[in-house]
Amino acid sequence: MELIRENPMAGFEMDTGYELKTAAAACGHSAYFRSIIGQGRVSVVEDAEEKKKGLKAVMEHETGSGDWEFQEKMLGAVCVWKLEVSELTGKENVQ
Repeated sequence: MELIRENPMAGFEMDTGYELKTAAAACGHSAYFRSIIGQGRVSVVEDAEEKKKGLKAVMEHETGSGDWEFQEKMLGAVCVWKLEVSELTGKENVQ
């Protein structure tokens, strides 16, 4: 948290569809994939309603349901970060 407060920029990478592409020779091996690489500004979410919105998005992604309630005590016990993306690049090597 200290590092983010000192310099609120962060980089990230997300990959999907990874599959090893084998070959007879070691140097012939490769991989199929799709990826996104980006960077942006990170900040701590302080507003309770914005925190709930972020937590609901995470819970919906993980559980398939966005119908969650969060007690004030729970909101005070968790830190929510927001990444505002300023730059994106994508790459793919697909079959």
